[in-house]
Order: sequence, then structure tokens, then C-alpha cells
Amino acid sequence: LHAAPRPGTDLALALALIHVIIEDRLYDTAFVSRWTVGFDRLAEQVEAYTPEWAAELTGVPAATIREIAAMYAGNKPAFLDAGNALEHHSNTGQTVRAVMILRALTGNLDVPGGHLFPTRVPLADLTLSERRPPDVRPLSAERYPLLWDLAHFVPGDVLVDALMTGKPYPVKAMIMAGGNPLLTWPNTAAMRRALERLDLLVVMDLFMTPTARQADIVLPAADPFERTQLVVRSGFFGPDRPTNYLVLRKRIKSHAECRSDWRFWRDLGRFMGYGNDLPWAEEDEAIDALLEPSGVTVQDLRDHPAGLFYGDSVRYQKYEPQGLATPTGKVELYSHVLESYGFDPLPHYEEPIESHTRSPETGKEFPLILNAGRRVSVYTHSRHRTLPSLRRVEPEPVAELHPET
Repeated sequence: LHAAPRPGTDLALALALIHVIIEDRLYDTAFVSRWTVGFDRLAEQVEAYTPEWAAELTGVPAATIREIAAMYAGNKPAFLDAGNALEHHSNTGQTVRAVMILRALTGNLDVPGGHLFPTRVPLADLTLSERRPPDVRPLSAERYPLLWDLAHFVPGDVLVDALMTGKPYPVKAMIMAGGNPLLTWPNTAAMRRALERLDLLVVMDLFMTPTARQADIVLPAADPFERTQLVVRSGFFGPDRPTNYLVLRKRIKSHAECRSDWRFWRDLGRFMGYGNDLPWAEEDEAIDALLEPSGVTVQDLRDHPAGLFYGDSVRYQKYEPQGLATPTGKVELYSHVLESYGFDPLPHYEEPIESHTRSPETGKEFPLILNAGRRVSVYTHSRHRTLPSLRRVEPEPVAELHPET
């Protein structure tokens, strides 16, 4: 079935699917009763999110929504993917959460053919995070406390605001490795003004990008063939395979002016007086330190140039008996974590901010909505556009418009 919901309304579709699965008792009663919390509250929350309600918002007929719910919940195991397109709207958090709830209601978590929970390779923590001054909070800690506490991530808008306003504290210098925000971040004009406020901008890259052209210092980066690098992959490689794969990318050539990212940061750190924290002479020694908890060594990876699987073969339902990594040890349909940060603990519908339904006056003035998420098969995000062989395939940016428009 191709539902084709109106862009940005996937949340309404997901909430209606939850409504049908609960109302028609299509959920996995054994899993829900044993491994979830908040089911009754969720059922009450989605009572108003009927297929008829969703049909008005999404353009997907109510009968089709019921058919999708029956098809998904009635066939086990089932796999419900959440592609990158769901992350291009202001209601992303609620949308992805509703999709995760659908997976849990149908009992498709960590079962054969469902959503596997991969194990992780144990690696040493070399971040020295315990040395961060206690009185200095990361830039995003106030505006996005949940994002910082759980993911240690600073969104771009916070950085731009800090550069422009000096709050919560001034940012005066930036060293950028493999980043080109003048091309890849929204609002190029604001990004340019923000970078101009820096006392020092250093860019390390393979190409003279727009951001590099604005830098005070440009350093030549080592390409993948000029550096040694550990690559760790977690995923589902087959029912008789572990869920982790390790491989060592080996340096096969070198250029006198290019330093690997590791060597650059090691040398800069030593120059600034942190030699005791960076005791390694070569990348191999640093990688061995990182791998120490796993028992794997660089020599092991050199002895297996195609890489190594790590860990036991696939195990399912790993949440038994110790439970899940949540405050209650169960799937939180009613999220105590979100509640503790002041967010709605249950999924609720939000129109994306660019929606005409949310702002009819804006819709009259700007009748078209740009959907800028299309992937171009020959490139990777902003990368590889400098290669003539690929540029010949798609030389120009493309905008697609409906003939009636």
C-alpha cells in the first residue's frame, strides 16, 4: 500500500494507527502487559486520534489507515522503518516516538525479523569528560537539556546564537575538521556573519570549501588512504553472525604536508601542555588503548585485513531478565524521562511549523511548501560534488514542480 500522506503529517498517520491497534485489540497483549508501562494512559491519549481525524490531515483515506494497521499488526514478525524523511519537520520528536510505540505495541522488539537491539563493542572512554570544569555548561545545556544529557550534542542554531550574542558565554575560536557549514547549514547569511565574529577560524579539509575560504588558517587534511583508522560497525549481518564488525583502515601512502586528524589533535594537545593525556607515539598505540576493554588489538586486525566479527552470535530478547535501559526497566509508552524534563510524556499531534493548516494567513501569502529532503544517488550529502565523473551524471541542482503548479 502506498499511503502518500501529506508531507509533515506522518505523526497523524502514526497516531491513528496506534488508535486502531488499541481499539481493535490488535496489539501483543503478552508483551504489552509484561514489558510496557503507561498503556492505559496511551489508550486514553489516542482516543481522539481516529482514522477519520487523520484522513482530514494526511489525505490518506480512513479505510486505508485501518488496512495498514491490520496488515502491520496482523503479520509477525514485522519491521517498521523510520527513514530520514521523518526528521525534516518540526514535529520530528513526536513522530519518531509514535513509530517506536507502534513497534512496542506489536511486540516486534529484539525478535527474529523485528527490530534487533545490537550489542556494542566495549571501548575505553578517552574523552576526559570528568575533567570538564564543573562551572562551565555546554552551549546547548540550557536550551536543549534533554539532547545534551542523553546525546551530548550541540545543535547548530545554539552555536550561531552564541557567536552572535556572546551568550551564555563568548565563543572566540573554532577549529573545524571535515565541516562546511556555509554550504550545509540553514541560513547561509547568518552563518557567514556568525563565523566573521570569531577571532580565529581554522579549517582542516581536503578541498577549499566556502567555509575554508573564510578561514584564517587552512590545513590540508589526510585522505582515507593517508591515515590509519579504526572502523567499528554495529548492525545485523545475519542470524549466525555477531552484531559487531571491526576493521582497520590502513595508511598506504603519505603526503608530507598532510596530518591525520589524530596526529593533528595529538600534536596540538602536546604543544598546549597536555602531553601526559596524549602519551601515544603512533595511531596504533592510541587505537590499542581504545580497544583495550574489548580484548582485540591492532595486531589482531592487521592479521585479519578484511576485518573481524566481534562478540557472540545474534541473541534475541536480550531485555530478559535484566530489563531495558529505562527508569522502569520497560518500554515507557508514558515516558517518565520526558516528564522529568517538562515535556509531554505521551505522544500528541503537532502540525509542522511551515504547515498552512497551522497558519492559514501564511498559506495565502506563500502557497507552496519546499520539501528539501530528496537524496541524490550520485552524491553523499555535500560530498563528492567535486568529482567530474559524478558531476556529469547530475551537473545541476534540481527542483521538481507539479505541472499544475
